[in-house]
Amino acid sequence: MKLEVQVISKETVKPSSPTVQHLHHYQLSFLNQLQPLVFMPLIFYYPNHWEANLHNVKDNLYIDCNNEGINYVEAEVKCNLSEFLKSPAPSKLNKFLPFELNEVNELPTTIQVTFFNCGGLAIGVLMSHRIVDALSFDDAKIVN
Repeated sequence: MKLEVQVISKETVKPSSPTVQHLHHYQLSFLNQLQPLVFMPLIFYYPNHWEANLHNVKDNLYIDCNNEGINYVEAEVKCNLSEFLKSPAPSKLNKFLPFELNEVNELPTTIQVTFFNCGGLAIGVLMSHRIVDALSFDDAKIVN
């Protein structure tokens, strides 16, 4: 199956209100300071309700809360989600992500929403490994 994803729009979504000054810098753990800038890709698939019934299918010391927002991309693909899920090709999964994994981006998160002909959608998320991983979770437990 030929999978052509066309980007409809791109924008940066800014926070609705600025970060308060005392929370502007979030201190990273020592291990996260050593971590290279890597993004963790996640892709979530959501079938159209009717389709589902038919087929069952800065630096390394801190995070700068600088109010720059996140990248948000909308795209569409000329096929049905059920067609794609019957034989998903791993080489094509990157088409559901907002940018290539080797492109470095300073924003902590970037999102792409891709709409299928059937009304289903895929949400591709790239999150900085420095803020979304098991080490960060453990650090948060220790601090609280």
